[in-house]
Amino acid sequence: LVLNDGFSRMTQGEIAGTLRTVLAQLRESDMAVRRGNLLRIGKGADLWSPEHNAVMYADGCPWKTDGNCSKSAFPSASDCGLFALSLQYMESVEAVLETYGGPMDEWVDTFRVLRQPDDADLVPVEVTYDGSRDYLLMSDPVVNFVLEGFSGDLFTGYGLV
Repeated sequence: LVLNDGFSRMTQGEIAGTLRTVLAQLRESDMAVRRGNLLRIGKGADLWSPEHNAVMYADGCPWKTDGNCSKSAFPSASDCGLFALSLQYMESVEAVLETYGGPMDEWVDTFRVLRQPDDADLVPVEVTYDGSRDYLLMSDPVVNFVLEGFSGDLFTGYGLV
């Protein structure tokens, strides 16, 4: 989405629309696991798991092996438990969508649509490499946080609960 270079074989609007849908599913799943009474989960972990609550709500970042919460794009979110980190992550994804998603009226979620090999729109965009946007991946702290959280703190933290 940030690079908007066509390598995903999706348009900017398709990426943004799909990301919005997946973000809504993440929020719903998070609510179901924590609070229950949603997605066929009767009793949420907030009500019965002290281990879950220690990771989610206690200060610190137990998912970090060295315990150093400051090694993050948003250290203040990382040292307040996984719940604060996940809220910051979701807000950051929204910010990335607003900044790089293009016009909202072009956002469509076609990711799960099965495309046939003979579909004319199989590759709807031109694939080009334009390195002029590469710097955004590291220079934009919000983008950096989203990338870091996806494969780092958030992923590891959710693995503990």
